[in-house]
Amino acid sequence: MRYVFLFLTLISFLFSENFITLKKYNKNSFSPIKNEKFNIYFILNKPAKVILKIYTPDGNEIKRIEKKFKKGEHYIVWDGKDKWGEIVPDEAYMVSIEATDDKNSQTLSFENTGGEILKDLNAKYDRFGNIYYKLSKPARVLIRAGILNGPMLSVISNWVPKDKGYIRQHWDLKDKDGVVNFSTIPFVISVSAFALPDFSIITYGNNKIDYLTYYKNHNFKCNKKLSNFKPQINGKNISYHYYLCRIDDVDPKVNIKIPSIVQNDKRVRIKVLMDKKDEKEFNSIKYEVSFFVDFKFVSEEEMGYVPLTWSYLPNGLSPGEHIMTVNITAFNGKVGVKNIKFKVQK
Repeated sequence: MRYVFLFLTLISFLFSENFITLKKYNKNSFSPIKNEKFNIYFILNKPAKVILKIYTPDGNEIKRIEKKFKKGEHYIVWDGKDKWGEIVPDEAYMVSIEATDDKNSQTLSFENTGGEILKDLNAKYDRFGNIYYKLSKPARVLIRAGILNGPMLSVISNWVPKDKGYIRQHWDLKDKDGVVNFSTIPFVISVSAFALPDFSIITYGNNKIDYLTYYKNHNFKCNKKLSNFKPQINGKNISYHYYLCRIDDVDPKVNIKIPSIVQNDKRVRIKVLMDKKDEKEFNSIKYEVSFFVDFKFVSEEEMGYVPLTWSYLPNGLSPGEHIMTVNITAFNGKVGVKNIKFKVQK
């Protein structure tokens, strides 16, 4: 009986031995638009056929490379092109690698890694639009700008993938509507980040196509499930956004309809709108709609609904140009922002 136990232990050891091992990247990013290449190094403990698969962050396979290798250390080169020969848009792509011989196979997949909220970012910023922070791991980064105890005015980086290390990110000190000039107001910056899946590859520099357009062009599907959300894994806090597909994890597009000129002694009807897709999503969850004029709070609808018509009396406003800001804030962390200028007459 003892010999049977030893034999089974030996068999278990042999089958648990790593058939293939991926080596850590020196860096996780490259620019295929500049003809750069990315080398993926691995070690085989015996001859095998290796299949490397590359996936979008939403789990759609876009590249497969197959080749036979001898025992030892090797690498596979990815040129940043998909199976259709296109240079992929700027994003973070997941990998899996499989080694097979006549008897055994082993697959290394990392889709269930990452997601932990990164701390100690040491975020700083200056009045010239430079934002500094530190990432201990490759991560998705959210950067927002606004007024302390006031409105959020702009999303600078909406969960954009960044490589690990010290980051200096420049910003033009303007909101996406071109209405707010941040160089003239006392703004604040918030920076949040969560780790990418292990062995992710970040591409950058492609200004010809964005990821959402690429996703739609190829009729990709979202292969993530929000129902799998776990706020903690192995004692680490996990970001809710880690479980969302990139196509879905975008802030709503907000629009405001207001007359370009209003009287400061007459009420004006202001209409708040969203895109139909965003409206359908937001009307299925809880959110609030907040109004600010010249970055000061004016009113809110705590149980928000859109389309929304608000009756506003601009009394107390001096004649001249002013800025109205609307924030649509959902309890899942998404925030829609719209800034618009209007003039007041006596």
